[in-house]
Amino acid sequence: MEALQFKLPDELATAVTNLAKDALKTAVTEVRNNQQAPGYLKAKEASEYLGVSRTTFNAWVKKHGVKTVEIDGVRRYSRASLDEFMKNHEH
Repeated sequence: MEALQFKLPDELATAVTNLAKDALKTAVTEVRNNQQAPGYLKAKEASEYLGVSRTTFNAWVKKHGVKTVEIDGVRRYSRASLDEFMKNHEH
């Protein structure tokens, strides 16, 4: 079976190459951030981790008792507790 070959216009080839490079950079950055991410998150980070707005997250904390760690008025949310919370609400 012969391979099909075609040549993209230079401008399109450059755009595709740049798009692929940007996607790879973003993926590598996300992996690095996830490996270096703290085990405990601020409310903003926790809401982003769960993919909901801060308003929704705060409502869940009040309504469903999302577990928190509080020391001297500083509140944090563990990734493990957030994962457990979501798992407990699976249907």
